[in-house]
Amino acid sequence: MQDRLQKFAKLVDAGSFTKAAEVLHVSQPALSTAINKLERELKTTLILRGTRPLKLTPSGEAAYRHAKEAAVRTSNLKLQIASTAQEKVAVRIGMIDSLADAFFERDQGLSKLEQQTSVSFIVDNSRNLTPAVARDDIDVAFVVAQQQLDSTLSAESIGAEPLVLVCHRALLAGTQQSLTDGELPNFVSYDRGSNTFRLIQRTLAEKRVSIQPTFYSTSPEVIRKLVLAQKGVAVLPYLMVRDLINQKLLAPIVINGSAVVKRPVQVVRHRDKLLAEPLTHITDQLRIILQDLMAEAL
Repeated sequence: MQDRLQKFAKLVDAGSFTKAAEVLHVSQPALSTAINKLERELKTTLILRGTRPLKLTPSGEAAYRHAKEAAVRTSNLKLQIASTAQEKVAVRIGMIDSLADAFFERDQGLSKLEQQTSVSFIVDNSRNLTPAVARDDIDVAFVVAQQQLDSTLSAESIGAEPLVLVCHRALLAGTQQSLTDGELPNFVSYDRGSNTFRLIQRTLAEKRVSIQPTFYSTSPEVIRKLVLAQKGVAVLPYLMVRDLINQKLLAPIVINGSAVVKRPVQVVRHRDKLLAEPLTHITDQLRIILQDLMAEAL
């Protein structure tokens, strides 16, 4: 029954039989058979058939909570056994792209981590990484700080990442002149629904500067290319533009004495799940990296 409960939990997380079958690497009929058998074993209906999106009965909600709690207990037991036997443990880490760049640039502890664990990294945006922790697809996520989290998750601040307001050097004079009107035209922006967009908008508004986005993207790499092509101004991770600023290709736009926007970063984990010791070391390393980057950017 435990195997079928975990398949049921994956179904709920995925939101459909089709997606869950892909995640589980089973056929859709096989998954349907497993769920039907689970319902017969529990003598109840777990899913309201014919509804989109997937909806659970009260019994289904109880079964889902039980399955998730059982998965955490099993994970904790496996970690304790592996630690006792001094075996390698699997760790799954999610990071936003700019933090991954900073971490891999220094290679602090990465080689040791690979020796101690079977490690896998997922680089994605915060809106995808945080739910991945809730689904137990990854163990921890290093993401942009968020106001609201799933009740099963906990978050800890690890510092702030410096972002820099920049434009192509050829546009600097005209851009600085436009600030006299309190507006940044031709702003190349992060996706409107992202935490980073809201942070940038709020920070600039506090400096009495409004933005007029002409392009939105979830990729800072795309945004950087547009700025280099003289298509506008943007706020980008300091590490991503540092060399371009030193090469005099991009220029920081200073407003009220600073071009830096501080982006709070947090580590998100499952509230009741034990973590392998190397994950604590990575958290400490990222704290130091963020402190160093911020001191350099300011």
